[in-house]
Amino acid sequence: MKLSGFDFAPSEYGQPDLYYGTYGLTNADQARTHGYLQPGLEDAPDLMAIELAKFPSDPDEKSKFTLALNGDETLPNVIKVDNSALAGVPDFINFPRGCLGTADLKLFGSVETYARYQTLSNWLQLTLQAAIEATFASDVAIHAAADWAACMSSSGYTYESIFEPFGQEWDEPRPGTTEIDTAVADVACKEEVEYVAQLRSIERALQSDAINGNPTALQEFEKLRAEVLANAAVALGNRG
Repeated sequence: MKLSGFDFAPSEYGQPDLYYGTYGLTNADQARTHGYLQPGLEDAPDLMAIELAKFPSDPDEKSKFTLALNGDETLPNVIKVDNSALAGVPDFINFPRGCLGTADLKLFGSVETYARYQTLSNWLQLTLQAAIEATFASDVAIHAAADWAACMSSSGYTYESIFEPFGQEWDEPRPGTTEIDTAVADVACKEEVEYVAQLRSIERALQSDAINGNPTALQEFEKLRAEVLANAAVALGNRG
């Protein structure tokens, strides 16, 4: 970007918690302190606004900036990939153009490595998502949810789904007493019926079955990921 005449500082993004929210609210301390508010998310900065603020306000300069960052969108960037051993994964990857593509080449070393890494990443995400969906559809999850709902009812709260309280319109300012009391009861009932333990047991078994059916794919992904992180560390060191 600097060679194109623009200063550009990439944004830093935190690593998301894979399990955060998967089973609803599960942390008693968080329930007592924040209710159903999600600390760090409710007051998170508008990342899109931050990125857009980096673009020049002048229309001509903005066009040049966009071209430098994203490249010429008329140029082909579709890469065919081998997905024969990775069920459900698309057989193509879009490689970034412009300076974004240059940065990815620095991290991945080659277009082929980038394509393979993204293909394996897609497979892993699909595998984990399929395990979560199958977990919630299982008899264990259905019975656990019914036990949780019964426990909540006995505490004076009526809900059919563990996610229902998240979408409820709570009194402002949040969190209020009612919200906190509900959240505390929610977590207590999950603990009483061992809701999370039961579902995680199913989910982990499903994940293991899926990954054990293709162990080389996970091993290859971990190897590539380690290489990319090492390249990133070098790039950051050189930038410093």
